[in-house]
Amino acid sequence: MKTAVIISLIVFPILCFANPQSDKETDELIIFHTFSGEWEKADSLLQLQISKYPDNPKYYALQGPYYFYTRYFQPRILNNDSLTQEIAESAYKAIEFGEKDAMSLDDKFFVGTAYGYLSRYYVSRGSFWDAYWATRSCRAYLNEVLEEDPTYTDAKMGLAVIEYFTATRLRGFWGFVAWVVGMSGNRDTALMQFHDVAEHGYWFQFEAQFALSAVYRYFETNYVQAYAIITPLHERFPQNGWISAQYRVLRFFDLVENRGIDFLENEFDSLQTTYQVNNATILNEFGYALYFVNRLDEALKTFKANIKLIQRIQILV
Repeated sequence: MKTAVIISLIVFPILCFANPQSDKETDELIIFHTFSGEWEKADSLLQLQISKYPDNPKYYALQGPYYFYTRYFQPRILNNDSLTQEIAESAYKAIEFGEKDAMSLDDKFFVGTAYGYLSRYYVSRGSFWDAYWATRSCRAYLNEVLEEDPTYTDAKMGLAVIEYFTATRLRGFWGFVAWVVGMSGNRDTALMQFHDVAEHGYWFQFEAQFALSAVYRYFETNYVQAYAIITPLHERFPQNGWISAQYRVLRFFDLVENRGIDFLENEFDSLQTTYQVNNATILNEFGYALYFVNRLDEALKTFKANIKLIQRIQILV
């Protein structure tokens, strides 16, 4: 009898985890497995929900971020072209099943989200007119969601992507077109929206954190902020190799900023062993970041340390 009780105590939680008792539990597991880089588990749950609700736009729309982040977290699963095609096909299905005469608030949210990912697909293909129309529909639906329910925080995610991309990444002719048709964005608004979702979102909280860490690292060159944002994400998903790699780099940048640039010279022998600086890319990026904000003496010291590191790596090889 005692053995049976022990077995049941072990087996029951496992079964509950493998077979969630509610759609909400399943949804949370899809999000968790996606950002844990557990491709097979996330995919099996998505397919399970699609088979249960074949006419619901929700799970088709959720395949968008799932496939999008698989490119980073599990790049060997499918090649990039296949993944972007999957994003487009999922978005088409979400729009097909979601756009109807009487749309619920959730329908509008997931259709708007699908249009957002469809616009990313078109941009990746260089189809900017198609991307414009998809972006316009995304913005219209998500703004309508927020007008009906200002607490629907996740709707700000798609809007933040549009605002930031059009404000900072569009140049020349397409930047002019965006301005003419009223689609030019605002960088500060975008950052506020990203932060709001990162703090209060449900569906896209982790996506917003991931996006913010990338925005602050690569576009804002604010490594302190990027490190502060990616740290809790790394703690939440320690098994995600891609997030862990970004965390290690940003932790190192934060260390240099706090200790001063002479840290590179004073602890040069520890760069590879203690701080996992094992290639030229890390210091090269940091050096250029310092250069572009006119911290020229620090940039020069960084590049000199990088040359010394490259020479050491070549000797070891």
